[in-house]
Amino acid sequence: MRILPMAQDHKRAYDGDRGPNTGGMGSYSPVPQLAKIDYQRMVEEVVKPTVAGLASGNYNYHGILYIGLMLTNDGPKVIEYNVRLGDPETQVVLPRLASDFAEICDCAVRNQALPEVKENKQAILGVVLCAKGYPQNPKSGFKLPGLPADPNIFIDYANVAGQTGNLTAAGGRILMVISSQDSLPKAYQAVYNYLKGVSSDHVFYRHDIGKKALAEH
Repeated sequence: MRILPMAQDHKRAYDGDRGPNTGGMGSYSPVPQLAKIDYQRMVEEVVKPTVAGLASGNYNYHGILYIGLMLTNDGPKVIEYNVRLGDPETQVVLPRLASDFAEICDCAVRNQALPEVKENKQAILGVVLCAKGYPQNPKSGFKLPGLPADPNIFIDYANVAGQTGNLTAAGGRILMVISSQDSLPKAYQAVYNYLKGVSSDHVFYRHDIGKKALAEH
């Protein structure tokens, strides 16, 4: 078993963790406000028993196991399991790997010894741009707003249609604006400075992705 870097998701649609649940409005990694003792509890009380349970049940599972957790006053609680990477967590986790992710996956599939997971020192933050009406009744078919090139920004497209330069919205979560910096405050600043220049009456995003982490800096 190998554990990838931790990420913090934001499920609620609106600022301040208000509104309906979504597939995820943004994420960041690392998670500096998570105490080491709480992280260790997650590993010992949830991750290891889960992996042991799979082994004892003869499931013969080799692959990715995503565990969505909530930290409560009574310790970590499982929200969901997935046998895939999370979205929008993947977009901020994979850039933090100094290891070869393809090699890790290949070894897992072949049931070979897994290489060590090494992390770089980057901090990654991403904010999801959504169609108005998401998650209940998102608009679609409108042309995406202008997204100028920026050396500090990576755009990860999701629910879009059409050709490059003439993309239209095809669902609720349209794209994710991501920045990789040497600190979370810098990544936060880069993403939100970029989003200030994105103008459209058809889209919205949360303005507080990563704010809890900034309090630790």
